[in-house]
Formats: sequence, C-alpha cells, structure tokens
Amino acid sequence: MPFLTAAVVLVGALGLVNLLLTLGLTRRMRQYGHLLDGLEPAERGASTRPVGSDVSPFTATAVDGTVVGLDWFREPTLVGFFSPGCSACKDVLPGFVAAAATKRALAVVEKGPEPADEYVEPLAKVATVLVDDQAHEAITAFAVRAFPAVCAVDSQGVITETGVQVARPSAAVPA
Repeated sequence: MPFLTAAVVLVGALGLVNLLLTLGLTRRMRQYGHLLDGLEPAERGASTRPVGSDVSPFTATAVDGTVVGLDWFREPTLVGFFSPGCSACKDVLPGFVAAAATKRALAVVEKGPEPADEYVEPLAKVATVLVDDQAHEAITAFAVRAFPAVCAVDSQGVITETGVQVARPSAAVPA
C-alpha cells in the first residue's frame, strides 16, 4: 500500500510540474506576441525567388551541350526544379513534361539519393536539362528553397510566376 501511495503522489507531482511549465510557457509566448503583429504570411508556393525578381547570373552546361546562362532566356521559358527521390517531384513531372512539350523549357535535376535517369530521360525529350553540379548553378541562381519548384521567366530574365506545380500546362508560360 505505501508503494501505491508513493506512486500516486509522484504522478500528481509530475502533473503539477507539467501544468506550471505549460502556464509559464503560455505567459512567455504572450509577452512576445507583439513581435508577430504585422508580419505578412509567406507567398504561397514561393520556393524560388519571388515574382518580379531577376534571375541571378549563372552559367551551366546542359546534358545536350547547350550553354545556359542569363542570355539563354531570350524568350519566355518554363523552368522546373526536381530532386530524385522526391515523391512530390514525381507527381509534378508529367504536368511539367506536358507543358514543356508546348513551350520553351529548362529542367533542373539536382543530385539526389536516387539516380537522376528517371527524370532526365523524359525531360530531355521536351526541355533543356541541367543535372548534378550544373544544376547547382541554376538552383543557386533561382534561390530554390524546396522541391519541386516551377517558375516562368520572361525574355528579360525576370520571374513572372512561381509555384510548386504547373497549374495549367497550356497557360504556364505566355506565348
């Protein structure tokens, strides 16, 4: 019986400590709540530089030998960023391939835990493709923060749309 009494007292004491810590944390959060006032939520789907930003200078060589840099964006271009092993990237791939079949496109496939072949083969048929170290140059230039990322770039090298998927393949890049 004394063992049972000690266990009940211990559980009660732990519950009380937990309650006091929770109340203290809540009070502290209220003190700092004013710091969050006025903050704007992040732009939905902003996984690259924001719309209206210039693409940073970069130079990379595609798998077909094409040299890609800022001067390569001489007409509106759809740009997609993919990572092997990313399940969301696999979901976005068919929509990007469909859009790239009708528009000028650049596909960037970073080094991932899996081989890039499953991305490079379908993308190379419809887009200029950067992989591995060459892809890193473009990823840095577009400030990619998450995969997949899709954006549209105009003929001046300015990002006009950004998101995590191709919403409407036919309207992805203005003609």
